[in-house]
Amino acid sequence: MLIGPKLQTNSDKERMLQLYLQSYDQLYGSGQFYESSSCPFVGEVATLIDSAESFETQHPIVMESWLLFLPICVNHKQCIYCFQETDEDGTKGMRSLRRKVIHAASHLIFAVHRAATAENDFIPPIVASSRALISGCSLATSISKRWTSSQFHVKDLSRCTEILSIFAPHWQGGHRYLHVWRTIIELLDIKPAHII
Repeated sequence: MLIGPKLQTNSDKERMLQLYLQSYDQLYGSGQFYESSSCPFVGEVATLIDSAESFETQHPIVMESWLLFLPICVNHKQCIYCFQETDEDGTKGMRSLRRKVIHAASHLIFAVHRAATAENDFIPPIVASSRALISGCSLATSISKRWTSSQFHVKDLSRCTEILSIFAPHWQGGHRYLHVWRTIIELLDIKPAHII
């Protein structure tokens, strides 16, 4: 259904959707520009990263677009281009890409939690659950790979559990999502009382 909209438009939301669709298509769909042996900071993937950086917004579609880069962060082997970045702002490299993915996951969980718990807001159960699970899994991956510490994301992980618990009874796959998430949390050995 999302492959269809290819209309030319200047609307910000439609440009954000186009970013997501283009990133998905070029990374995992028919384009498949990325190979794990090539550096993501040169060529077509670098262009996608630049496109994502051009949106200075915390909109969920942009955050989801950043999460598409998680497998690249996991699979890419060390190369001279991306692992020798300086600690200055605006540098491009694997550490900065990982930080952007972690930030996107954290912010997406916060936005979904806010929409799920607000009195006058609505988010469809499958959208809320899917966004929470993919964001939570992105954070879990980041924690297990030691890109970040679990202590910085206890609230995010707790919010993810709460979102999945709220929506579990409201759609057919809800309880499965919650079960998978609790299994992941147990594997990470993060057991504050308010998470499980």
